[in-house]
This record gives sequence, C-alpha cells and structure tokens, in this order.
Amino acid sequence: MAKCVSVDLGQIIEGRTLNFPIHDPRGVLLLAAGTVFTGEHRQQLADRNVVNVLMDEADVATATRSQNREPDERELAQLEVKLNERLDALIRSGMLTVINNGPALLNNVTRHVTKGYDRRLKDQLLGNHAEGADQVDKLMKTAVAGTEMDGRQIGNVATVCMQGMLADIDSALGVCSQKNNDPSLSEHALNVALMGIAIGIDMGFDAKNVRTIGISGLLQDLGMVRVPERIRNARRRLTASERLDIQRHAIHTANILELVNGLPALVQMVAYQVHERPDGSGYPRGRDKKCIHLFARILHVADSYLAMTSQRPFRPPLMPYAAMECLLRQAKKNQVDASVVSSLLRILSLFPIGSHVRLSDGRVAQVIRANPHCFARPIVAIVDDASSNSDDVHDEVAGLDLCGSELSVIQALPTPGSEQIPLSAEIANWSVRAAWKPAEINEQVPQAESEPRNEALAATP
Repeated sequence: MAKCVSVDLGQIIEGRTLNFPIHDPRGVLLLAAGTVFTGEHRQQLADRNVVNVLMDEADVATATRSQNREPDERELAQLEVKLNERLDALIRSGMLTVINNGPALLNNVTRHVTKGYDRRLKDQLLGNHAEGADQVDKLMKTAVAGTEMDGRQIGNVATVCMQGMLADIDSALGVCSQKNNDPSLSEHALNVALMGIAIGIDMGFDAKNVRTIGISGLLQDLGMVRVPERIRNARRRLTASERLDIQRHAIHTANILELVNGLPALVQMVAYQVHERPDGSGYPRGRDKKCIHLFARILHVADSYLAMTSQRPFRPPLMPYAAMECLLRQAKKNQVDASVVSSLLRILSLFPIGSHVRLSDGRVAQVIRANPHCFARPIVAIVDDASSNSDDVHDEVAGLDLCGSELSVIQALPTPGSEQIPLSAEIANWSVRAAWKPAEINEQVPQAESEPRNEALAATP
C-alpha cells in the first residue's frame, strides 16, 4: 500500500486496465489487478458510497484523468515513452498489420456512374458536415477546459460520415472540397476524417476499420488547441522553435486522448503518428514506414492534400491538380505512402472532384465524379465559361464520361473566384516518364494555365 495514492472515483477512465488492485481508504479490496474499469464498476462503487479509492501510482499515471490542468514537461515525456514502448510491442507482435473481421465496405458503395448529384442528398451531406464540425469544435473546447470527454459522440460522427460516403462517395467528397477553402481546426479535422474514410473504403477495409480511421481523423489535431494561436495563425514563416511547438501537438493530442472514454484502442496511436513519413522525415519520432500504422499513413495523405488545397494565413491554396501532383512527387521520394496516393487518385482523380478543367474542344468543365481506373479522364459537367462557379452547376445533370469520349483534359484551371496557386517549376517541372505514378496512369499530364509561382513550395507539407 506504500505506493498507493488517493484518487477521486470520478477520475478513473473507463476502458483502462488496472495493472494493480484498488482498495477503499480502509484497505478493503475493491477491484482486482487485471480488471478493465467500466461505467458499471463506477456505479457499483458509488452505490456503496465509495468516493475515493487507493490506486497504485503506476495506474494513476495511465488510468486517471488530470485535474483540469495542462500536463508538465515531465508528464509529457513519460507519456511519449509509454506510447513508444506500446508501439514497439505492437511492431514486435506483428499487430500493425490491418485485418478485416467483416466484409469490405467497398461492396456497399452505391455507384452513380455519370449521374449528377441528388440535390436532397447533397443538402443532407452539407447539414451533416455542419453538425459534425460542431461536434468536433465542442470536443476541442472541452479539451481546452480539461473536463471529461465522451468519445462515443465522435464515434457517431464517424458513422454518419461513413453512411454519406456509401450513399454517394463523389458527392460527399465534393462537399469536403467545398468546405475546405479556409477551414477552422474543427472543419479541417472533419475533412481529414471524411477523406480518410473514403480512402479506407477504397482500400477494401471493413466497417470497423473504416470507422477507426474516421475517429482517428476527427481527433488527430486535438493537440493543436495547446499551440498558441499566434503560432497557428502566423502570417509568416515559422521559426525553428515555433515549428517545434507545432510538432508537439502530436503528443498533446495523445495526452488529451488519455482522458477520452469509449474510443477504439488504436485511435490514440494512430492520431499520434499521423505526421510521420515513410522515409523517416516526419514527426514526432521520425519513424519509418514499417513502424507507422497504415491508418496513420492514410490520414497523413488526406491531411497533406487538404492542407495544400486550403487557405493558410501565410499563403493561398494550391490548385487541386497541383496538390495531387505534389503528392505524386512525394510518393516517388517515399515521403508519403504510394499505395495510399494511388487510392486517393482512384477516389478523386488526377483532376480532383470540384476542379475546373479545359477540354480538348475548348470548353470548360467541372469534375463531378472520379473514374477509378481512368485517373486522367474523370466524369465532368460542362459549365458556361471559366468564371462559372455555381455550387449547383452539376446538380441533377448528366455527366460526361471522358473515359469513353474522344475529348480529354488539356488544362487544369483554378477554381473561379479563388486565389489558388498554379503549378510552379520547383514542384511541377517534371516529365511524365521520370515521374512516379501508379501503373494505371499512362496518359500525359497537362500543365497548369498560369505562370509558375514560388509560393507553391510553401504548400508542400
């Protein structure tokens, strides 16, 4: 009992395993070592008028939430050690391999071929997006306050996102693009989750695995609430010290997730690893591909694409086509997972959903659906001219399948009314033969309309 300390019953986190027994203040055994603490245990003890319990110091560190305060450096360092020991154990056991226990969710996706978006479904998707962003925002505010958090609500958001993808994956990704111009922290997290879910579905995972990807995406930026706003929204290049503050949000995220009940066991680890890179150049630990969970590699690609195509305080957004080309170059350098980028191409196309393009007959079109096996020839809707940017331009209209047409895309155009950056020589001046690309891509990649600008380099994650 010498190593035991008194803990408020309400501070014990549900779902955590007790490595040591807990006792009441008189030394009477309440729960044995190896018990997984549940809400039922809490209620049973409360019914017996138990308010405080004696816990071993080691369990206090792993199975209780902090008392409404930010962790100090020592606590964060201890958590990092624990997380990396846990990761090393998973690697040794081979448990980083993803296994489906149910049918692939891809079998349940409704295929709409060239059909335009259903207006009512799109309105529903927009409503779901607003509600989901609001739930994430509330969780972030709760994290700032340091109060108890219930992960089941975030799980429900992930489930709704999955249902939207199954109903019309292209329309759902179109909404994601539409809401990614200048996103808040919560909107960015939701968009990352949506795109991660879409990639997970395309890669053949079952519902449980896809849902875990979605929950991890929703939560992977929670730690950014611990980064000062003056750094998050700086309109300049960050200093080395400030970049370190940004990178430390990964461990802050892991620490916050220690306090969240009802999450799948993998979520904390995946969220902690989202910014690692396959070549070992990422953070927080510089792990290489074999030591990074596949779900984290999926969310890294989703996060990178969305970061490049969204407005930032220090730069305009990249054109979606330019962002996709950036990822192709990064995949060649093993900076992102090539198999995940291939999946992103299948769900978005080389000219991503929502993009404006010029066709070989001179007309302007907007990409409304991807062709999974014909990356450079998506399904498009003809628009009046290059300045047309109505959100409803493709509602309830038939799309043109370029895969079965003599027409092709000859130019990627910036979204009308946006300040999107075109391709630059530094990131786009590469020949098709020299570029990495999946085996399915065998068509020449068109160049962007405008003169290249150096600012595009700042978009590379």
